[in-house]
Amino acid sequence: MTSRPCACCPCCPCCPCCPFATVPAAVADTARPSTGGYHPVRVGEVYNNTIVIRKLGWGHFSTVWCGWDKKRQQQVALKVQKSATHYTEAAMDEIEFLNKAAQQPGRGSDKVVRLLDSFRHSGPNGTHVCMVFEPMGPNLLALIKDYNYRGIPMDIVREITRQVLMGLDFLHTQCSIIHTDLKPENVLLCPHEDEFTQNLEFLAGELVKEATGSMPMSKSQRRRMKEKKKKATKLAEQERAAARAAAGAADGAGVGTSSPNSAAAAKCPELWENTAAEGTKESAAAAEGSPKEVEGPRSLEELSSMKRPSLANVTAANVGAKVTPPLY
Repeated sequence: MTSRPCACCPCCPCCPCCPFATVPAAVADTARPSTGGYHPVRVGEVYNNTIVIRKLGWGHFSTVWCGWDKKRQQQVALKVQKSATHYTEAAMDEIEFLNKAAQQPGRGSDKVVRLLDSFRHSGPNGTHVCMVFEPMGPNLLALIKDYNYRGIPMDIVREITRQVLMGLDFLHTQCSIIHTDLKPENVLLCPHEDEFTQNLEFLAGELVKEATGSMPMSKSQRRRMKEKKKKATKLAEQERAAARAAAGAADGAGVGTSSPNSAAAAKCPELWENTAAEGTKESAAAAEGSPKEVEGPRSLEELSSMKRPSLANVTAANVGAKVTPPLY
């Protein structure tokens, strides 16, 4: 009898029975290598400019992860394809068509999922094609299941159908692309306004530190670390030497420097003191009244416990849908 992942695996980031779940490095290193298979992605790893935050799901072709894009400063979806040749070819076709659709303006272009970046990553199971997408909500099948297969309200069906047809019409007429596998799994719902908007920069940095501390550094990584430390030390010494030289030159010249503010204070000290006091009060009032930056979750537990919009709250007024590959 062969074991298979449980039903919660596509959503759970730490399910122990899922071979693609985020498990500690000590456990993941014991996994049997599978050439041509999935890449063992770990939370906290950095892929190009994307830091892995948590698992979103997986399928026959790939695994999908929620990530923080350091360059764009936003949440993204990282798709890591299997490394076998036919999966790589399918991914390259997908990238070609998505890039073509992204470069072609027209009505309905916003109804096709947007590819932000693509690159290759080498791992123990081969070289994997990675794609970075805009973050999206669950697929249409999840909405069907949320209604217990008893049918989605007709007004929502009409709106989703309208948007899907707009995307297909754009692909056909503007890009000469045919979607060959239109099904509920390949129609993604657009996220609500408060989804995927949290700033995960702090959480991403903490996860990187944790992942770096739990994994031994290779010889090349240690060498690069030493070189960086040497450069930083040398630069700091040069800056200190320049500062000492500038201070010595100023002392030797014996010339005192005065700012316009000091000159004004010398002429009328009472007026200057009153002005400075008023400026201090205004700065303090502005600091109190200024809006504070909204911070994102500080841990995976806090991120997973954040309330997410229910599919039951989807209406014809707020529903959004986009078509996803395969495209040919």
